[in-house]
Amino acid sequence: MAEQQPAADSPSEFSIFIETWRGKIIDATVSLDDTVWELKAKLVAQGCFLSPEKLTLHYDSGEMEDDQTLRHYEITPNSFVFLFKRLDDIDADVDPGFSGELSRAKPGLTTKDKLLALRAGGLGFRVKSAVIVTYRYAPWNQYLSESDMDKWMCAGPLFHIEVQPGVVQEVHLPHYICLAEGVNTTQCFIVHYKSGEKILERPTRLMAFSAVLENPTFSLLGVLWRKLFFSLNSFPMHALVLIFQQLSAARTTLHLYLIPDDNSVKQAIEEEEMKWNAKLIPKPPPFNPLFFGCVYWVTSTKSVEVTPETFLPFCYKSPKEHQFFIEIYIRDMEDEIDLLMTDTRNNATIWKALVRSGDINVPVSFSNTVSGATFMKKHKTELCSRMRQLCTILLHLRDANIINSDEEEEVQREETSQRRNRVLLELTEKKGRKAQEQLYQILRLKDPYLIADLENSI
Repeated sequence: MAEQQPAADSPSEFSIFIETWRGKIIDATVSLDDTVWELKAKLVAQGCFLSPEKLTLHYDSGEMEDDQTLRHYEITPNSFVFLFKRLDDIDADVDPGFSGELSRAKPGLTTKDKLLALRAGGLGFRVKSAVIVTYRYAPWNQYLSESDMDKWMCAGPLFHIEVQPGVVQEVHLPHYICLAEGVNTTQCFIVHYKSGEKILERPTRLMAFSAVLENPTFSLLGVLWRKLFFSLNSFPMHALVLIFQQLSAARTTLHLYLIPDDNSVKQAIEEEEMKWNAKLIPKPPPFNPLFFGCVYWVTSTKSVEVTPETFLPFCYKSPKEHQFFIEIYIRDMEDEIDLLMTDTRNNATIWKALVRSGDINVPVSFSNTVSGATFMKKHKTELCSRMRQLCTILLHLRDANIINSDEEEEVQREETSQRRNRVLLELTEKKGRKAQEQLYQILRLKDPYLIADLENSI
């Protein structure tokens, strides 16, 4: 990769990457004279985060002070700055020398303190030197027997990791157990599968969203929790609600999923929905932790049709399995529709969201008739300046074998986000209509508001 420019040679405005505690990456435009507080205010203004007082930014192994400028921290174009929310009860458990739950960027990318950043919903490493890490998700149900499932609960993704021996000092494996609920943390283990043998290790330490193992060896690795009383309802879980609009379906048809906060499951659902011509409608997670084995009731304050039924079980299913969802059909879309989720045990509301007309205003007739290649050609200029989440887009294109590692590096070498976008668009043009269609579908999934705005401008 091209070396970063010195701060003094940086343009007056340039792009940096903000990686959040939940694995999201944001491309932010900044100047060296921006203060840390002003940068946090910019992120809040986008509507994605809480007030600046509840956020912290970390760079070069430490927390950034609000009144200091980015020039003070020698921020350069394409730097990675890590964003966290303040957790009064949990922050004491976070190692200040490690930027918590890093997200997955291009293998081999390192910061000054030699942290390898990986955009994998919490997977992170502390390394002695620059190193290339390759990994993939593996399905738990191929390695845990039925009797194992009675004794153990999957608490995060299972990873197959390959890396040069002796370089990694720590691995941070994501988990979705809510530690703020008085969970017995002594029952947390990290499992290795080596030559068909299952080996259990206790984590070196346990953090809010990850389990840390020092001086690890690598094979298949994941976090398990022992079920002390063989009860499905023992552990409070961080959960996600995913809503997708079926763009090819009649009127307004939504698919709603309730899953543990497991990036491997989320990614599998996104990929499947993309095949069905769908777009993600981002909504907040449930208010409180949920429990496996419980059933939750989905209703609306307006007239909607829910099939096959209004009840959703909350459970873990392997990314390779078909995930539970309900279909919501809205015959006459008003300005907004309330969706609610209720715990069937006590009728407590655990989640609520408004689906607004602006969330689903992609014209179906256009989406069904205009190809991705036509869209990309027509809106190339706008996409060059407005396309964001480039690292995520590149990752999906690589997973789909549309681009290779050399082509990804060719894109990343460019100094500005606009030039990187242009190179990617021209690269997919050269590869033909299939590549352009794939990029179009990824953008519809990852940045539906941009696509809706461009399609509505026709």
